[in-house]
Amino acid sequence: MSSSSSSDGPSDGTIPKGALAEQGSFVQGSSEQGSFEQSEVVLDVCGLGKTYLIYDRPFDRLRQMLSRGKKSFFTEFAALSDVSFQLRRGEALGVLGQNGAGKSTLLQIIAGTLTPTHGEVRRVGRVSALLELGSGFNPEFTGRENVFLNGAVLGVPEEEMKARFDDIAAFADIGDFLDRPVKTYSSGMFVRLAFAVATAVDPDILIVDEALSVGDVVFQQRCATRIRQMREDGTSLLFVSHDIEGVKRLCDQAVVLEKGRLIKSGDAPMVGHWYLGRVIGDRMQEAPDAASAAAMAGGGGDGDGDGDGGEGADGEDAQHAAPAASADKDFPWLRHGDGKAEIVRSQVVGADGKVGRMFELDETVTFRFDVRYDIDLETCGLGFYLRDRLGTDVVGVNTWQEYVDVGPVRVGEFVRYEFKLKLSVRPGAYGVSPAAAYNQEDLRFLDWVHNAVVIEIVDPVPKHMVFGIYSPKVETVVRTLTADEVSTQGKKERRLNSPG
Repeated sequence: MSSSSSSDGPSDGTIPKGALAEQGSFVQGSSEQGSFEQSEVVLDVCGLGKTYLIYDRPFDRLRQMLSRGKKSFFTEFAALSDVSFQLRRGEALGVLGQNGAGKSTLLQIIAGTLTPTHGEVRRVGRVSALLELGSGFNPEFTGRENVFLNGAVLGVPEEEMKARFDDIAAFADIGDFLDRPVKTYSSGMFVRLAFAVATAVDPDILIVDEALSVGDVVFQQRCATRIRQMREDGTSLLFVSHDIEGVKRLCDQAVVLEKGRLIKSGDAPMVGHWYLGRVIGDRMQEAPDAASAAAMAGGGGDGDGDGDGGEGADGEDAQHAAPAASADKDFPWLRHGDGKAEIVRSQVVGADGKVGRMFELDETVTFRFDVRYDIDLETCGLGFYLRDRLGTDVVGVNTWQEYVDVGPVRVGEFVRYEFKLKLSVRPGAYGVSPAAAYNQEDLRFLDWVHNAVVIEIVDPVPKHMVFGIYSPKVETVVRTLTADEVSTQGKKERRLNSPG
């Protein structure tokens, strides 16, 4: 897509020099499509900006025109400022940000429905966009007519849309409403049809802007399955949502917009955690200092050897000063909270009573967290997540769910929390993320340390495989049925299947 530029940028439709330095040179395509040499980049957003001129009165527009630029009668509002990122084939990028951050403006520019003030957008292949509710639909047309209208807008031949129509109708599943004007549709029906059309045209880039939150749970699951299938076939996804968990589930990478600027980018799970801390106003720390690292590490030795209340690490702990998470790109370390309490130590104690980081499948371990309080509280609590490399919440427990009443705590007190459970989960690496909170209803945290400790779960049984996330203890019985049992079962089935 070729977009206009201000005088600050190139005016010949090219990408600024160096924009694709790591991926190779850009090969100019048509006005709507380009191709990237030696690269799987399908979308390149470079220095994108959108500025609106705000006039106090309609008459000021005329005064501005007559002044010929000698005087300004408007106020500039920058909806987007210098936004740059890339999207690769088959990748999913989540866009997070509060209302007014510029998310919808960004997607409209990428979709081609809005012209940028400056910067460049280059895309490869067909782009299908599911933006705000009802966009691209004529309310007076029937659903059937709007299917072909959308196909025409996307450049899909009518014969091709006819061949795809039955699949679209089946996925939308709105029955007779397909032949009624869409102005009679509920919001859920609107989304069903719009998503069915957007995903049926085999786009190279699919843009979804918060619309899926309107549908019911079953439809949302169907949409998630369809998106995963499309990604496996090479479709790239640009997904905007306020649902942090949705972004973590669907996306590989994520960016955060704030007041029109891109302020954070990286792996979707960690960007999601960072954004949560940002939204609730927590203090942020993205790398452990030496003191925190030494206290959090919890080295070897027996499980009771550090019962000093968590005031510091002993000599053996100091040898393990950096938490494993800080050195593992799959488990980046992040801390946020209001700072009125601090998780000073996180440890996992094995069945042998020793602190460690490698445990066996089904081993009973104790997750131990020491917290120092810098505030008087009548009630509080702590919980933790056990997350895999993809950021999936495999285990989540807290004192409230375990019906443990944490009584009053006072300034300067150290409190130890211990959770004992069996590690009946798929072997692999897991990050331990504890959080101290006022309660479990409010999004207010005293301290939350993502990936404070990373542990490894190994299977001691050779060639044994765990196919799901959870590995339950199963009692399995296999036997051959007797002739009488087979005959009796057959009679029961015939009675159940007989008409009437």
